[in-house]
Amino acid sequence: MRLTNRLSIQSKLMLMLLFVSMGSIVLIAYLGYSSGRSALRTTIENGLTSIRATKAYQIESYFENTRAETKTLSEDLMVVDAMRDFRQAYPELTGKNIAVSQLSNLRDFYRELFIPALATNSGGSPNTETYLPVPTSARYLQYHYIASNPNPPDRKEILDAAKDGSQYSAVHGRFHVRFRNIVRELGYYDMFLIDADTGNIIYTVEKEVDYGTNLYVGPYANSNLAKVFETALEGDRGFVTLTDFAPYRPSYGQPAAFIASPIYDGAQLIGVLAFQISTDEINRVMTSNQNWPQVGLGQTGETYLVGADYRLRSDARLLIEDPTEYLEILQATGADPADIELIEQGSTSILQQEVRSPGMTAAIEERQTGLEIAKGYRGEPVLRAYERLDTQNINLAIVSEITRAEAFAPIDAFARRVLISMAGLVLAITLLSIWLANKFLKPIRILSQGFQKLSEGEINAHVKIDSKDEFGELGSAFNKMIQTIKKSTHRAEAKNKENEALLQSILPSAIAQRLKSGEQNIADRFQNVTILFCDFIRFKDLARTLEPEAAIALLNEIVTSFDSAVERHGIEKVKTNGSEYMAVGGMLIPCLDHAKRIVDFAIEILRIIHRIDREHDIGLKCRIGIHTGEVIAGIVGQHKFAYDLWGEAVSIAHGVQANGDWNAIVVTRPVRDRLIDIYECDEAGNLELKGQTVPIWTVKI
Repeated sequence: MRLTNRLSIQSKLMLMLLFVSMGSIVLIAYLGYSSGRSALRTTIENGLTSIRATKAYQIESYFENTRAETKTLSEDLMVVDAMRDFRQAYPELTGKNIAVSQLSNLRDFYRELFIPALATNSGGSPNTETYLPVPTSARYLQYHYIASNPNPPDRKEILDAAKDGSQYSAVHGRFHVRFRNIVRELGYYDMFLIDADTGNIIYTVEKEVDYGTNLYVGPYANSNLAKVFETALEGDRGFVTLTDFAPYRPSYGQPAAFIASPIYDGAQLIGVLAFQISTDEINRVMTSNQNWPQVGLGQTGETYLVGADYRLRSDARLLIEDPTEYLEILQATGADPADIELIEQGSTSILQQEVRSPGMTAAIEERQTGLEIAKGYRGEPVLRAYERLDTQNINLAIVSEITRAEAFAPIDAFARRVLISMAGLVLAITLLSIWLANKFLKPIRILSQGFQKLSEGEINAHVKIDSKDEFGELGSAFNKMIQTIKKSTHRAEAKNKENEALLQSILPSAIAQRLKSGEQNIADRFQNVTILFCDFIRFKDLARTLEPEAAIALLNEIVTSFDSAVERHGIEKVKTNGSEYMAVGGMLIPCLDHAKRIVDFAIEILRIIHRIDREHDIGLKCRIGIHTGEVIAGIVGQHKFAYDLWGEAVSIAHGVQANGDWNAIVVTRPVRDRLIDIYECDEAGNLELKGQTVPIWTVKI
C-alpha cells in the first residue's frame, strides 16, 4: 500500500491497465485452453473408441460368418457325399504297400524340410521319427500327396489327384478342386474331413503333415485340432465349435485356430468338417489392410486382439512395418528373450507378445469396456480403448491404441499457440498502456491545476481542454461550476426528492425505506416463497418490424397489465428483463397462500396474453414456470440499485419455465402439493437441471 501511495497517477493508471488487461488475457486464455483441451481430448478419445467399436463389429462379424459357413457346408450334400466316399476309399490304403525308396523319400521330406522349419519356429530339437506317421495309410497318402508332389512345399494343394490308380485318388480328384476353391474364396488356411469313428484325417486341402494322421493317437492327439474334433463329435446337427489360437506343429508351429461342425449322413454321424482359420485374414481385418493412417490411427496407432493369456491374437503394427525396430524395442523394454526369439524366427507376435494392464484385466476377466493410459510395448504411454468380444467360447479382447504423444499432439500444439498469442498480446498491451496513460494524464493535469487555483480562492479559474470526450465535458463543467454552484444546490435538493420517488418505484416499499434509513448491505433469507418466471415470444420479432415507439408501447402494455395483476393478487414483481417477467409471493408481503396467489396470477397472465394477441393478431405466446423454495434477496449496486433474488429455487423456477410448453403453467412438486386440492395438475415428466431430476406438472386451466 505504501508503495502505491508513492506512485504517480500515470504509473498507477499504466499498472491498472496492465493488470486488468493481462488478468483478462490470462483468464480468457486459461478458459479457452481448458475448454479447447477438453474438446480435443473428447474428440481424440471418441475417435479411438469409434475405431475399436468398428473393428469389434468387423471381427465379430468375421467369426459369425465363419460359424455360418462351417454350419452350412457341414450340411451341404457335396460335403456329405465327399465324407462318405472318402470313408469308403480310405480303408483300401491300409493294405497298400509303400516301397523302401518311397519311405526314404518321405523321411527325407521330414528331415530336410519339415523338421528344420518346425525347429526354427518352435525352438528345441524335434525328432523326425516322432512326427513320421506310423500307419501305412498315412505314409501312403503323405508320400503320394506331399513327398512326391512336384509342387513347392507351400503349394502342395495344386495337385488335384495322385496318379496311383487308387479309389481314394479318384474320390480326391472329384472333390479337391471344389474344396480348394472354397478355402481360397472364403479365406481359410485349410479344410479337414475327419472320420468320426476312427479319428483319421482322411482329407485336407493344404496337404500338411497332419494329412492322414490320427487325432486319437500320434503326435497331434493333444493339438487344438484334436480338441475341436472331439467337441464337435458331442454336438448335434448344425452344432459349431471354435478353438482359440495355439501353436500348431503341422503348420510349422505357427499359431492356428480351428472351427468345426459334425457331418451327418441322415441320422448317422460320419465325420467332422473343420477349417483352420487364417491368421492372415485376422490380420487383414485388424490392420485395415495395413492402412492405419487412413482409418485415423496416425503413425503409431493400431488395433489388435488379446487372448485370455494376455498374449496377442493378431500381429503388432511395428512388427509388420519395421521388424528390426520392433525387436530392438522388445529387448529394450525387458521382454522375455525366449519370446523375442520365437517372434523373430516365426515372424509373428501372435501368442508371443504379452499385453498386461488394468484395462486388459477389466476387459478379459470382467467383460468391461473403457479407456486407459498405460505403458505400451513401444515403451511409452499409450491411450488405449478396450472391449471384450462376443466370440462364443473364446475369451478375446479387442484393443485400439495410439501413443499418448501422438494422440495429444493437437492439444500440445494448441497450448503452444495459446502461449505465443498471450506473449504477443502482453507486449502489445504494455506499449498501448504507456501511450494511453500519457494520453489520459494530460487532461487530468490541466484539471488538477484548475482545482489548485480554486483551492487558492480563484473562483474565476478557467481550464482549457480541447478534447471532445468526457475530459472535455469535465473541463466545461469545471468552468461552469462556480457560476452554477447555487443552482446546483437547488437542483441537488430537487434531484434528491426525485431520486427518492424513483427509489420507491424501482424497489419494494419496505426495502426502499430500509435503504433510505441508511442500511447499506440489505440481504435477507426467505425460507418459503413461490417464484414465477414468464417469458413471452414474438416481441423480438415485432421489434424488428415495428417502429420503436410501437414496439415499446406494446411491451409497455404487456408489462403494465402484468404489474396491475401483481397488485391485485397481493404478490410482488421482482424484475423485467426483455421479454422475461419475474414475480414472487410470500416474501415481503406475508401470506400463507402465496403458491395459490402465484398460480392465480399465472392464469391471469395467460388471459392477458390471449387478450393482447387477439387485439393485435401477432401470435403472442408465453411460457410460465413456478417453484416454491428458499431464496436469498438483496440489493446490488451502489448508484444504480437493483433488487434481485438468488438461490437454487430461482434456478429451478427459471429452468422449469425455459423447458415448459407454450401457453402452459408448469409447476414443481412443492407447488403441486400445496395446490392439490385447488387445481388439477397433469404429470409432464422430469427435467434434468444442473445434475438433479425435477418432476414437473402442468396446471389444468
